[in-house]
Amino acid sequence: MNNGQRAGTCLIAAAMVAAANTQAQGIEEIVVTAQRRAENLQEVPVAITALTGQALASSGISTTADLSAVTPGLVMTSSLARAQPYLRGIGTQGTQPGEEGSVATYVDGVYYASLAANFFALSGVERVEVLKGPQGTLFGRNATGGLIHIITREPQQETFVEGSVSVGNYQTVEGSFYATTGLTDNLAADISIFSVDQGDGWGKNLTTGKEVNIRDEWVVRSKLRWEASSNTVATLSADFQKNDNDLGAVRNIHPDSVGFQGTSYRGTIYDAQTDIDPYIEQENWGTSLIITHDLANAEFKSTTAYRNADGLTFWDLDTSPIPLIHGALNEETQTFQQEFILTGSADKLDWTTGIFYYEASAEMDDLELFSALVPAQRIKRYSEINTESYAVFAQGDYALTERMSVTAGLRYTRDERDVKGYDMASTGNPAPFGTIFRTAADDDTYEKLTYRLALDYQVSDAAMVYASYSRGFKSGMYAGTSPFDPGVEPETLDALELGVKATLLDNRLRFNGAVFAYDYQDIQLSSTETGVSRLLNAAEGEVYGADLDVVAIPFARLPDFEITLGVSVLDTEYSDFKDAPYYEPATTGGNVLKVIDASGNDMIRSPDFTTNIGFNYSAPLSDTLRFVANANWYHNDGFYWEPDNRLKQDAYDLVNAQIGFSTVDDAWRVRVFARNLLDEEYYTLATITGQGDAMGPGAPRTYGVAFDFQIGQ
Repeated sequence: MNNGQRAGTCLIAAAMVAAANTQAQGIEEIVVTAQRRAENLQEVPVAITALTGQALASSGISTTADLSAVTPGLVMTSSLARAQPYLRGIGTQGTQPGEEGSVATYVDGVYYASLAANFFALSGVERVEVLKGPQGTLFGRNATGGLIHIITREPQQETFVEGSVSVGNYQTVEGSFYATTGLTDNLAADISIFSVDQGDGWGKNLTTGKEVNIRDEWVVRSKLRWEASSNTVATLSADFQKNDNDLGAVRNIHPDSVGFQGTSYRGTIYDAQTDIDPYIEQENWGTSLIITHDLANAEFKSTTAYRNADGLTFWDLDTSPIPLIHGALNEETQTFQQEFILTGSADKLDWTTGIFYYEASAEMDDLELFSALVPAQRIKRYSEINTESYAVFAQGDYALTERMSVTAGLRYTRDERDVKGYDMASTGNPAPFGTIFRTAADDDTYEKLTYRLALDYQVSDAAMVYASYSRGFKSGMYAGTSPFDPGVEPETLDALELGVKATLLDNRLRFNGAVFAYDYQDIQLSSTETGVSRLLNAAEGEVYGADLDVVAIPFARLPDFEITLGVSVLDTEYSDFKDAPYYEPATTGGNVLKVIDASGNDMIRSPDFTTNIGFNYSAPLSDTLRFVANANWYHNDGFYWEPDNRLKQDAYDLVNAQIGFSTVDDAWRVRVFARNLLDEEYYTLATITGQGDAMGPGAPRTYGVAFDFQIGQ
């Protein structure tokens, strides 16, 4: 094993020891794999928000959609039970089959391509790494604005069991369970289970009387880790997730809008007034095999993965009590990934090189539109988008001096995509059932060279500064719900970033900050027209900003009192967008589609300012019992939903908090918790169409009591 690999192993061991102890010796060290090797967070010249599983639980973060509350610069909107991350103003509106995000989602090195599969519970999680800015070299695929990497726990030889069960308002029962143990001297296994069952909805469908906005989900994940030899480890993973809910499918007319035929807002933001009860059924599953092998002076890693996302969505496109048009979307996405990575060290050089192969099939079978008023709109639409992608990459970190290093990396990506589809008459259409109205068939190839160049300088043993220039690339694509449209061009992002990372005050203050400037070209956006989502390219945009991550133990005599602070400041605009879609409110209800020049407008879902402040506190009450308290406040000063800047999400504040009692050895804990303690009303989605402005709510105040336990350490 070479020096670089020994260093990585030592870092991991140090992090595990730190996590097992109290914080009496300072802030817990975090090891990240942002550069595809184990490194101290403070030594990586990349802006990263890294959150341990314990930190997520303390802040009330239970799903990927909640991550914005603790990540500066991240805004998580959602639609049809799909998370839509926007990082430093970069993200993807759409959720249709075949579409991929501009902020990539990875789990244990496996790319989650389907947007229908990136909304899930954070159970059995070791840590979450949010990498900001283009990651076009080492991760590459569609990491234009960055990526969210979820690292789950690894099986251990020592037996360990933990679990949690809670009951809360809206008749919600939630539980999680994790267990790991050794099966033989060189074989260990684990299992993680999560389930939530919500009996009452946040609101009611005022037309049908049924309760709406209900979540029902369960997830199971398991790993088998085999130490085949002193040099070779193989980890086999499998997971399954099932959602039966209506979150993101339930929408109400916006309070300031008039819908189809004069329908106005009624009830609360948690209610609906549709003539049907929408729902979503989603199943996601996958398996992966990761093999690592230590060579004489390098490490080889192979990742093989298959994923399947299968779902049915039934919703009311006009969001009104009038039976105008409903949609039923059947979709299935299958992906296969094979990646080989070789990392090593030689004298002053740490290097990484690899090849990546990916193929996907996104099938919409089918989108069926129903209309009681317009029989000609009773159609079935089928589409299939196939992708085959190849990439090669290399990156090296070279020590110019004892304190200064340079990083350089390149990646070449080639994507081959094709689309086919058709429209046919369904039951009730004036044409005979099965009549084909039109067909689609097209293909294209997209190639791009992306890169990264960075210079970092270790000012002292406790502080580092860095500068980087990098390019990200998101492939061109076709619209799954509108396969007859030509494909959109790839988008590219060139980023300049200056950053500082410091650990001060005897390891009681960690201060990480960055300023950045983006040049964003051929931005991919969505527009909902005639009931379906279509893709378009905005010409270009500019982003300037800064973000800050701080962790502090302010009082040396209170080592178990920790404060966290996150700040993001953004200044964004579409510098050139002359043919932007604009839905102008009509006097009789609904909207009229027009075209405007949106140049100079703010980019969507990009708040000028967000901040989060949290604290964790623990105090002994006796030799065996202690008091624990946690709270986190998140403020978002608002953003625009569409490039026309007509409809805005107002500023809002979210507060999560919990207090409880636990044994000193954490054998058990009882706590009461509240999420959205202030009962703030805000939206997580907007749909702007010819039928009007429709909105979907974020969760109201939820609260309950929980019991946690663990056996073994």
